[in-house]
Amino acid sequence: MILRDHSDVITYASSLLNLLNYQNIPVYFKIQALKFCQCLKEHMRAVSQLDVVLNLLSKALLKITKTEEKLFPELVYSFLMYFNILVHHNSFNSEEHQIHTSYFKNTTAEDIIDILLDQDDVLINGLLLLLKIYTKLLNASIVQLEGYNPTEVFYEFLKSVSFDESILLDFLINNETNFLGYILKYANYVLSAPSELACEKMICVRGTIGRLNQNLIRLTNKNLLPYNLDPLIRKFGLILINGTDTKNSSSEFHNFF
Repeated sequence: MILRDHSDVITYASSLLNLLNYQNIPVYFKIQALKFCQCLKEHMRAVSQLDVVLNLLSKALLKITKTEEKLFPELVYSFLMYFNILVHHNSFNSEEHQIHTSYFKNTTAEDIIDILLDQDDVLINGLLLLLKIYTKLLNASIVQLEGYNPTEVFYEFLKSVSFDESILLDFLINNETNFLGYILKYANYVLSAPSELACEKMICVRGTIGRLNQNLIRLTNKNLLPYNLDPLIRKFGLILINGTDTKNSSSEFHNFF
């Protein structure tokens, strides 16, 4: 498949969307949509009519959701990727882009994690995109994505791995995903927003972080970690002591986002 420019991308996306008018999603659509998602990645920076592509992706996701069909990760990830680009663009307006936020209103963080769960790299990058989207919208006071608070999203992720800190440790040690980048951004977010520490789900989150931190300290003392995780250990320490010194730490980490 060769897509020469943004008009080709939009034309192709429109033809795929038309297939969703069938009562049952045809296998042909799934095969072609996977190819289309790959092309989106290749043309991510080149597509100029971002609104149009996001509009098409939003409609496709909503239609598939109504059929109760298991969404494939590539389509959801492409939507998150494009939506992240859009919200970081100066022209983003919550009133004009309601169609894009409608997908979030019709699904939950648990749903998205369930969709992305089968592919570790896609899952972690998806979590990172959700965090970037939420913090950008929050900082710009544009719109709130209800149910997508970073701690709620992280909680749902932890629940999907049975709050098993050994799985998080595996994510940190291997280099197959960007879990370190995600967990650092999440820790920085919590430290810059002390109210997060009062979140009801933070109790379970803090318990898992505490066990993970103990393992990290133990492995660090034995020089068994492949790289230096002292900065992460320190951030976890601040979270675990109920936000003491977070006022000072928030300014230190302010530029991280």
